[in-house]
Amino acid sequence: MAEFNGWEKLEPAIGRGGQSTVYKARSPQRVEQRQQILSSLQALSDAAKQQSYAEAIYSFSRPDLPGEIGALKIFNFRENSGPPVERLKREIEILKKGRPNLPRLLDSNADKLWMITEYFPKGTIADYAEKFKGKPLEALVAFRELVKTVAALHDEGVVHRDIKAENIFIADDGGLVLGDFGLVFHADNSNRLTLPKETVGPWQHLPWWANTGTRLENPTPAIDVFLLGSLLWCLVSGDKRLHGEKYRHEAYNLEKRFPSDARMGLVNLVLSQCLGDEEHKCVKNASEVLAVVDEVLLALTERAPIFDEHNRLVLPCRICGKGFLQPVVDQAGAGLQIIVALHRDRVPIREYYVDVLQCDVCTNSLQFAPGQPYEMLSRGRKSRVNPQPGRPGVLRW
Repeated sequence: MAEFNGWEKLEPAIGRGGQSTVYKARSPQRVEQRQQILSSLQALSDAAKQQSYAEAIYSFSRPDLPGEIGALKIFNFRENSGPPVERLKREIEILKKGRPNLPRLLDSNADKLWMITEYFPKGTIADYAEKFKGKPLEALVAFRELVKTVAALHDEGVVHRDIKAENIFIADDGGLVLGDFGLVFHADNSNRLTLPKETVGPWQHLPWWANTGTRLENPTPAIDVFLLGSLLWCLVSGDKRLHGEKYRHEAYNLEKRFPSDARMGLVNLVLSQCLGDEEHKCVKNASEVLAVVDEVLLALTERAPIFDEHNRLVLPCRICGKGFLQPVVDQAGAGLQIIVALHRDRVPIREYYVDVLQCDVCTNSLQFAPGQPYEMLSRGRKSRVNPQPGRPGVLRW
């Protein structure tokens, strides 16, 4: 046990990867407590102190408490093996800063190739594919905290490069925690740890432009942006994998999978900013993803208007708080308009047409003068997605 600074490795392994094996580890305090109990039991006679004996047996054999268990990761490569050891050191340095939504580092020894982080008994999001399936609001709320964490990393020049469900742990409060920093790239560090012909990252989730079979000379935060989009799609769809950027394909389109839930169009809005088939079609970093998510959450929770991925205006219904306003169409499929007359002293002075929009849930109708819906605004905020030419970028609602 001295091998791990007093932590006791517990068999069997709870996880294995290409570079490491993970075990539960009993804390030094709990190990010492159990040893003291054994010592006290040896001093007891068979005929005396039976109550103390029973209490000691229970205390020794009881299940370990959450604070008494850590996740021991033992790396498989050799000591002083160059880049792999440097990757471990980088991971330790990142976790030492104690950022929110990252695992707490409990102990480590990079020279001896091991580290201990907090243990998450609920496992990873990969173990709960149905947790957010068909629940866009719940998924986006949990996803936002993860994006916020990645945005902080990007601000420091760190690219994670391995964001996937298997690396997203579930905390006791249900929050999402990003783990496994073995593949991080730091823009401020000129010492590359990847071989020229080596590719890294979850190949099944990477975009083609980041999975060319050779080392990327300049990994950018756009890689994490794409992986975040892929993760969000998996959360809402309940599937384990999205093939590339094909979220619009009929087989993967959330609006097709959940046709009765108009909120899926707003999830697609977030995906449209992340899942570009070229790197320049993704937003630049997680801070920009966070801005999109915040605007979508504002539309979902406070019924603020927003432009969707096709630059169409989306007007949430403020009467029922569930549906969205849709144009009322006539039998020919044209948008319904009615004539409204303005009067002064009971004398008509002007007539104009108004568009009629109806909520797709509660069926309440609202009327708007031509162009008026496109001049509405919520709190003076600008839409993250640019409107069509001729439409202002702000909405008054």
